[in-house]
Amino acid sequence: MAQMVELTSRCLALAEGVVTMVCPVLLALAIKKINWKGKVEEPVVPMATLLIASVTLITGIFPLLACCVSKFFPNMSKRRTRVTSSVAAYLSSICLILLACFISGRILPLKYVVAIGGAVILVAIGVLLILRSCANASQPNTITPSPTGEAEEINKELGTKEAERINKEAERIKKEADERRKEIHDILDKTHEFMSGVTGILFLGLEGLALEGLISTCHGIPDAVRRPVMFSFIFCAIGVSLMFLTMIYPLTVTTEKASIVRMTFGFDLLMTGGTVAILTIIMEKLMGHKGLLLLSSPALILFHVVYRLVIKPRVALGKQQSQTTLPISDGSTPSSLGSPLPPTGDKQQEAKAAPLGLTKVTFAGFWAMSVTTISTGSHNHWFLIFAATAIASGLFWRLLTHSKNKDTVETANVASFFTHLCIAVATVLFTVMAWEAANKLQVNTCASRQ
Repeated sequence: MAQMVELTSRCLALAEGVVTMVCPVLLALAIKKINWKGKVEEPVVPMATLLIASVTLITGIFPLLACCVSKFFPNMSKRRTRVTSSVAAYLSSICLILLACFISGRILPLKYVVAIGGAVILVAIGVLLILRSCANASQPNTITPSPTGEAEEINKELGTKEAERINKEAERIKKEADERRKEIHDILDKTHEFMSGVTGILFLGLEGLALEGLISTCHGIPDAVRRPVMFSFIFCAIGVSLMFLTMIYPLTVTTEKASIVRMTFGFDLLMTGGTVAILTIIMEKLMGHKGLLLLSSPALILFHVVYRLVIKPRVALGKQQSQTTLPISDGSTPSSLGSPLPPTGDKQQEAKAAPLGLTKVTFAGFWAMSVTTISTGSHNHWFLIFAATAIASGLFWRLLTHSKNKDTVETANVASFFTHLCIAVATVLFTVMAWEAANKLQVNTCASRQ
């Protein structure tokens, strides 16, 4: 039952991500906003894109529907639901990458798009096959004791007390395995939700940039569009693959929590770094070196992380080592001073993952204003700077809350402060821009009436 709840949670995150990625494409095709190049390709390319987008949307929502149906039919095989969800998620991921190839192929050379998309798909399939082979190889070594059979055997030979001891030991082992499995699934759920949210917004930005490039084809595709489209396409393809891997990651009773933590942290760090890199490229193209101000907040957050996790423990260790040369009068021994930090109680602190809602809304606003700036050359520099800084800080905030280390959680509070501060300033600037636009519209309306 617990496994179905965890699978339903991931299927919900997948459905939300797929809807975020695909619906703008369907909307653009429905309102005929896209200016397709070439009269020969006009009837073919939109239909192919529409077909892929529709299949992606259906297969992305189907795993969630399968989980919901299984709740109404308790006798339905749980394995059948998991296999169905995995196959649908695999098809949806392939269709998402193909859709990204179709979109990027209108701006970038087709050979680069095919090479990048194909390489990402092959690497993702290879990694999945390796993980499954490792899981199958470790499966024969995961023999769990049978409490009933072993208890009956012991009951005949040594008596009821020994059988009860074996039963209690088996229950303890099973309880520890269930707790470890739940912790691993929680880690995978956090990473899958993070991948779905970030990839969905990156996909939305890719669509906006590609649409702007298509609309501007009569003047030539702007240089400010090509590089962001290329990097957005790369990290969209990587993000979709990581979404799929974290959703159907093969787990066994021998899977170590430490290896899952390292793997998911690497995935999260890769997508965070890629998103910040895309923001930096766009800002540098729009406003030169002034756009690099978006890195100020992430730099302060990283400095605080280094201070809390590296510098502060070394300073504390140096003080403790200097105290070992003094006479010890309170009965303590030098061996009690060996830890780099003085005992501060439990270092593990439960922390909820930081919400991505504000970051995604700010990201959407950033994409809208940056595309407008590219096309019209309007000066919204300070809003874009604070919005990009808020996005980068929000991603680092979410990344830090994935850890349960006390020092990391305290650093996450600093990232939360910078995120909300930048969002507040960006909101004020956006309100001022809206006020100026409304006044300008009113003046133009009055002038036209006169």
